[in-house]
Amino acid sequence: MGSAKKSAEDADTTQALVIPPGMSQLSEQRLSVGRTVSTKWAKEGKRAQKGQQTSNEQEEKEVQRMDLLINGHVKGQNGVLDHYSQFKDFAKTKRDRLEEARQFQYFKRDADELEIWILEKLQTAAEESFRDPTNLQAKIQKHDAFVAEVPEVQAHSNAITKLDKTGNDMIQHDHYEKETIRKRLDRLHELWDRLFAMLENKGIKLQQTLKLLQFVRKCDEMLYWIKNKIQFVSTDDLDADLEHVEVMQRKFDEFLKELKSHESRVLDINHEANALIDEGYPEQQQIHGKRDEVNEAWHKLGTLTSTRGEALFGAKQIQRFYRDIDETLVWMGKKELTLATDDFGRDLNNVQALQRKHEDTERDLAALESKMDELGTETNRLCQLYPEKSEDIAAKVDEARGRWEALKLSAEQRKRGLDRSYNRHRFMADYRELVEWTKGIQALIQSSELAKDVAGAEALLEQHQEHKGEIEARTDSFKQTAETGQRLLDEDIEEADEIRQCLQNLAMEQTSLNNLWEERRILYEQCMDLQLFYRDTEQAESWMTKQELLARRRHLMDPMAQRRE
Repeated sequence: MGSAKKSAEDADTTQALVIPPGMSQLSEQRLSVGRTVSTKWAKEGKRAQKGQQTSNEQEEKEVQRMDLLINGHVKGQNGVLDHYSQFKDFAKTKRDRLEEARQFQYFKRDADELEIWILEKLQTAAEESFRDPTNLQAKIQKHDAFVAEVPEVQAHSNAITKLDKTGNDMIQHDHYEKETIRKRLDRLHELWDRLFAMLENKGIKLQQTLKLLQFVRKCDEMLYWIKNKIQFVSTDDLDADLEHVEVMQRKFDEFLKELKSHESRVLDINHEANALIDEGYPEQQQIHGKRDEVNEAWHKLGTLTSTRGEALFGAKQIQRFYRDIDETLVWMGKKELTLATDDFGRDLNNVQALQRKHEDTERDLAALESKMDELGTETNRLCQLYPEKSEDIAAKVDEARGRWEALKLSAEQRKRGLDRSYNRHRFMADYRELVEWTKGIQALIQSSELAKDVAGAEALLEQHQEHKGEIEARTDSFKQTAETGQRLLDEDIEEADEIRQCLQNLAMEQTSLNNLWEERRILYEQCMDLQLFYRDTEQAESWMTKQELLARRRHLMDPMAQRRE
């Protein structure tokens, strides 16, 4: 009675199972059928229990009847024993049948519970949550947590093992529902295997979706970085000065290092894309698209980077060229200030100092001429390499060439002015020197007194002749000075009247000197003749005096002469 009661309660519990919310229509139908079958077998169990109770009552009555028979109330002992044996066989058969029904109901109940649990988990496993990447990590954690429900899974694994043992025992004992039991076990194993296959497949799909999401995120991050760098290398800000270009070059060099470090990221993206494709990901079109988008953007960035590098190199050359021209123009400006002065010297020494300074300037200009030739060569080269900048380059060079030609003209004019100033001061210095010398030699010539004797007259003539040599030695100086003065007059300088007057004075001084010398020569020669005359006269007088004395002495010594007297 207790077993029958427990079987009825289990059947009621099976009937009272609640279908999980969200289960598919198929699962609901399956559970509905399970409940119907469970209810049917529960009713049969109750009827079996009632039959068992009735049988027990009948058995008690039969025992009582047997007692009566034994006591003599029944006529045939053999008939009673046969009847009792048949009854015992019938009761045993009935009891075995009811035991099989009870075992089957327990089996059916446990099988229904396990199937309901499996169907519930199948419903969960069948959800394609991996298709929505929202909160994917949380979904993976939830799935892992479900798979990791060890106690629950272990319990149901033990349940199916127990059902296998119970069902196989009933089949081996030729249970009247053995085909139903075998089909039910096959069904449970099929659902069990399907559950774990779906769980494994869902885990794979979730991981694939995670990898795909991470791959797409990597691609998007790389594309974002490439987009920013494309903006950097696409900027057109290279028309500033050399310092700005050098700053941009340093930034570009840093960008190249960064670009080199990101090259591995692009390679990783391609390797990962190939790996995902090889693994048979269903989103191959999306993977191909993202990979190609990254590769195209990377190739575009590489092309723009090469263009940017060439542009920076060209801009640096052009800006350095402009810097050279600007420095040359600044240097020209300094030389222009030097050459623009009106100071041509206050005297000969000052003019010579200015000429030496101008010679230094001319040497600098000679060096600058070489620089201008180099700039001309560089201009042709840059115009060929960068024709789009040829007009700007040509304009810059034309400015420098114009300043250079003006500077050379100023230098030439400065040189001519200094030469004129030098010639004028040289002329005036020579003029003053010659005039001073002329006056000095004139004073020297005029300072000599006439000789008192022949020796003095000869010495005076000899000294006068030496003065002639000095005068003749100065003839070239007079000539050169006169020629210099004439050139100055030919150049029509501002001091032409003064130069002309000086030339006239110089010619007059030279003529006066020559005339003075000639006059003194004649005078000195006359003095010589006079002194010779005086000498000869004195000699004659002396001789005559001596002859007179001799004659007197001879007369005194000759008595005859005395007598004649």
